[in-house]
Amino acid sequence: MRKQDKYIFTGVAVASGIVGLIDYFQQEEKLKRIGQKMTWENYNGLQAFKKITVFGIVGGITGNEIYKWEFNEDSKKEFSSDNFLRNLVREENPNLNPMKLQELKSITKGVKDKLYNEFSDELVCFPENVGSLSKKIAITNTYDSDIVMPVKKDNHFGNMRNLSNEIHNTIEDLFEGEAEVIKRTKATSLIFQGNEGIHKVDVVYGKEIGNYKDDKNLNLYIRRPFFWQKGTTFKTNIDIQKNLYVYPLLIIPL
Repeated sequence: MRKQDKYIFTGVAVASGIVGLIDYFQQEEKLKRIGQKMTWENYNGLQAFKKITVFGIVGGITGNEIYKWEFNEDSKKEFSSDNFLRNLVREENPNLNPMKLQELKSITKGVKDKLYNEFSDELVCFPENVGSLSKKIAITNTYDSDIVMPVKKDNHFGNMRNLSNEIHNTIEDLFEGEAEVIKRTKATSLIFQGNEGIHKVDVVYGKEIGNYKDDKNLNLYIRRPFFWQKGTTFKTNIDIQKNLYVYPLLIIPL
């Protein structure tokens, strides 16, 4: 919901709620004066509905005017991108929901352990964390976990297409019944239903180009071949991916 819509909705809800309560007690007091108790039979619902509707509209208009006033006041202030981003990351810090964050970290560790046990002979090293969590710039509700699996140059998979297909199919078998497995352009996504909500773990797998431990360069397979096009590979550097967008002012320890 947009911020303006929230202001309007809040105005409608507050005005309608207050007017509805006031009308109820007014009707109750009026009935007491003539010696009657308030019941559903003698409650004037139509009168209450009319008042709630009218004042609800007034409340919505008021909420919208408050939003426009605040917007105009904010627009007069000097804008600082550093302060804006710092406040955004602070307000949307995943630590605001530590149980969900901890559950995602636990799931991620389990995925990495399982992948390493299955592919250890083909990997340069233990699967690594990349993405917003590792960069410490994750925000609530949208953060997930990203894992990269660097595969040795000398592996049994063969070409990049076979490497991509075999690893994805194995992951699908490994997590059958445990997570929903989806093939993405450059990765395999695992969707887990946890106690604290839904968690997504993206597994990226690529083949080292030179010496991964020294240069962190990987070759990723990103497109299946069709009769009008060949499969495509993509060179990336994991160190750059880890550090991309990390800015000292934005880092909040997780």
